[in-house]
Amino acid sequence: MYEKNINNFIIGNSQKSLKINVLGQFEKIASMLRVPFTPKFSNTSYFEIDSLRVNLYGGDKASDFERFRGSNSALIYVNEATTLHKETLIECLKRLRVGMETIIFDTNPDSPEHFFKTDYIDNKKTYATYNFTTYDNELISKEFIKSQEEIYKDMPTYKARVLLGEWVASYDSIFTNINLTSNHEFKAPIAYLDPAYSIGGDNTAL
Repeated sequence: MYEKNINNFIIGNSQKSLKINVLGQFEKIASMLRVPFTPKFSNTSYFEIDSLRVNLYGGDKASDFERFRGSNSALIYVNEATTLHKETLIECLKRLRVGMETIIFDTNPDSPEHFFKTDYIDNKKTYATYNFTTYDNELISKEFIKSQEEIYKDMPTYKARVLLGEWVASYDSIFTNINLTSNHEFKAPIAYLDPAYSIGGDNTAL
């Protein structure tokens, strides 16, 4: 794992998102363990933790895997896996060819039809899955959780996904702010909405 020709890396939606979501936590861990932690931001972003180099890659585009294609990896960490392109994740697995050959994913739930759910989480023979909920996060106050439960009590999909970490379809999130009356008559379809792709993170559609 410490050899120079081994490409251990962390991949997420973008290098910027990794700096926000991941680097701070690794720095805290290094501080707790009292080991050196040195981030490097230039043409190639990476950090060194106790002299182990870990590269940082973005992976939301189909071509992003070209940055690490052909390399050999012992350890890979995937942040927000559902935001990565499918081909990028496949290429990540191909890189695990030396040493401990370990890959760790984290992600927020999405549609139960999402490829990461069907190809990875449901593949229990190959992957071990751990479900963490909002209630498991000791840094979140009970008051905040209660406010979320109250605000979204009429949106079971939101509660299931965000609070309980469940993979459920977002059908009940669509049109929650639209009231249809008998005065509306739709004579022809105007648009087709696929809940897996059309719904916004702030509960807006279209």
